[in-house]
Amino acid sequence: MANFNIPAPRISGFDAARSLVMLLAMAVFSVVAAIILVPDAATKLASFTWIIAPMILTVVPAFFIIAGYLASSLLMRAKAKSFVISRTKRLLPIIVIAGAAGYLMHIWVHLLPLWYLIICSLIALTFSSISRKVSFAVRSRLSVYTNLLSFGPVAVGVYGILVAAAVGAFTGITLGTFSEQNLTHAYDWRIGLYCYLAFSIGWLLQRSGSTALKKLANCTFIYLCLGGVLMSAAGSLPAFLVLPAAITAGIYYAFGIIGGCLALCSRQIRLFRYLADAGLWVYSVQPILAALLLAVVAPTPAFLGSVLVAFATYQFVIRKTVLGRILAGRRRV
Repeated sequence: MANFNIPAPRISGFDAARSLVMLLAMAVFSVVAAIILVPDAATKLASFTWIIAPMILTVVPAFFIIAGYLASSLLMRAKAKSFVISRTKRLLPIIVIAGAAGYLMHIWVHLLPLWYLIICSLIALTFSSISRKVSFAVRSRLSVYTNLLSFGPVAVGVYGILVAAAVGAFTGITLGTFSEQNLTHAYDWRIGLYCYLAFSIGWLLQRSGSTALKKLANCTFIYLCLGGVLMSAAGSLPAFLVLPAAITAGIYYAFGIIGGCLALCSRQIRLFRYLADAGLWVYSVQPILAALLLAVVAPTPAFLGSVLVAFATYQFVIRKTVLGRILAGRRRV
């Protein structure tokens, strides 16, 4: 059985990516909450579509690519029971807190990534258990094909387009409007396959080792450019191509963010490590605080104040407790 008392080595670039993604996730949730709860917010935010749409598309795959990388690193060293215990301890408190936030604000979209994280982890556990019973020769033949997907922007784009087609390309979802229905529709059941796509890419990065991470860092600019091209073209494409282009652009942006963090943050930086450890708590408790503050102050002070208070509660109440250690995780890359 794996020894979870021995911390895994941490990669500063992944800490930086986790920090950035969590901050983006809180920004996206604040936008969704403002559109639903604040009168005329949708009209005021419409001019920022070119910023908000890429953020919404990027947060989900980036979150799951990182999660897939971390989960697969555990599964390579742990037995099934150890993995389940570790995931349960990590996710259960967050789901309870985030569920309370959803109940108070009547908004549930922030819970879906956590829900899909459980599903993806169980699928990964199933496939990992099956693969251990398959002969080495068979695994070697299969890895030749799967590892190809983790190398190069073109391979990632092809992967994204194929799975995007499977998750509803022919529904013709557009990105240019901001209503409650459109935003929540972006997180319906089809996004589950999208999450598994991103999760599996993170898995492939882990199995491919340092070579794939180095390529990812070196191709950062290419990924960002390809994502920009697809996002720019999405509005003028036929309806059935909008969703594949948008999802693939989101994956490119996610790879660009993670690769950029790996390239620029080669040394351990305390701020990134702190934000990475605090992220799950802040993401879960901030909506509760925002709901309470919206009752007494204007939207902008409420959202900003909720973030500051969430970090303060982590620093002075949670960080040194058992819950803080569970949320940070003992084995972190």
